[in-house]
Amino acid sequence: MTEIAGLGDSDDPAGSEQRLRTAEAAARIEARLRALDLARASTDPATRDRDAALLGDLGMDHADAGEWETAISYFEEALEARERIGDEARVEEARSTLDWARGQFAEQDGAEGWAEDQDMP
Repeated sequence: MTEIAGLGDSDDPAGSEQRLRTAEAAARIEARLRALDLARASTDPATRDRDAALLGDLGMDHADAGEWETAISYFEEALEARERIGDEARVEEARSTLDWARGQFAEQDGAEGWAEDQDMP
């Protein structure tokens, strides 16, 4: 396996792969945040409206990482942006995604609460 600037560890290939995925996810989020800043600063309405997709993508990035509260926050912003744009099909899609994330968070939160009640780690 190729090592990348301190991310590789020949004694722990699984850990090395996890660190690489984490670094890739962080870079992807950073790039999307920069693109979101540019979209929001644009004077072109079509470019500004790209914020809806970027917010949804950021929500999905955080959902993939199991960071449900952050994901939900981005999905809420994406829904607001979709409502501003006015494409009803996309609004419904954003609502559905937000509902899904809230359900996932509730399941996780309930599972963690159960584990705590059982004195489990």
